[in-house]
Amino acid sequence: MAGGRSVPYRFKIRAQVPHWLAREVALVGRWCTVDIDAIIAPPAFSFAADGWHPYSVTLAEFGRNPELSPTETTLARVYRNFLPQNAHEALFASDSPAPEILHRLPARLAGHEWMVRADEVRLALLGQPPVWMLEGHRVFGPVSAEYVQDDLRRLISVYNSIRRHGHLPEISSDPISGYFLVDSGNFRFRLTAGQHRIAALRAIGYRSVRARLALPISVSSEFVGHRAVTLGWATSAGEANRLFDQQLREKGWGVAERWSLVDGSDSG
Repeated sequence: MAGGRSVPYRFKIRAQVPHWLAREVALVGRWCTVDIDAIIAPPAFSFAADGWHPYSVTLAEFGRNPELSPTETTLARVYRNFLPQNAHEALFASDSPAPEILHRLPARLAGHEWMVRADEVRLALLGQPPVWMLEGHRVFGPVSAEYVQDDLRRLISVYNSIRRHGHLPEISSDPISGYFLVDSGNFRFRLTAGQHRIAALRAIGYRSVRARLALPISVSSEFVGHRAVTLGWATSAGEANRLFDQQLREKGWGVAERWSLVDGSDSG
């Protein structure tokens, strides 16, 4: 205590961890406003007007035909077709040869690629992955038919709720959150929570959204240099940068076309 007040957490940790990590932790939970065109989601989808995300496409389909059968939606097709067998297939929109280790890690690594620890990677390679690596993924299978139905119902429910009541991020118990990918003035905001809501906001006509910052706050070439070895799946900063560069460029079309997720009415 100092003067009857708690010492800020960021000062308590500064002597115990590297300066760059202390700064990251101090910013967790801060609010920011992000253009929806800049928002991307695991594994490699985009909410930009010229991007491709199965939730956005599915909402557009229901807008054109409210009587559409759930089994005929793009989201149902994604869960049928998008079945990556490893982290490399889940994360990369092409057959990039590196990093090789991603071919031996579970597909569920997608979404955690910049936060996974080296010890978790080591255990996964020994056949003892942490529980989160074995769970289902929000936008790829295999999942049960019931899961697909529930996900569709949730998407439509979120859309209808925001259309009727607006979006109130500050009172949400599970706010939209994510972190920035930044390089030479170019940036993306990679979601860690909120894909249904962002798709709904995009469909309704919102152009920006309030979101909370989550670790790792920002990923840049400097970050990749710091974390390449501790991530465990990259043997060099160059390998990690291959994924980083793709995430800055990819707008979802590469993944959609690679896995036959696009029908004749879509265009990239």
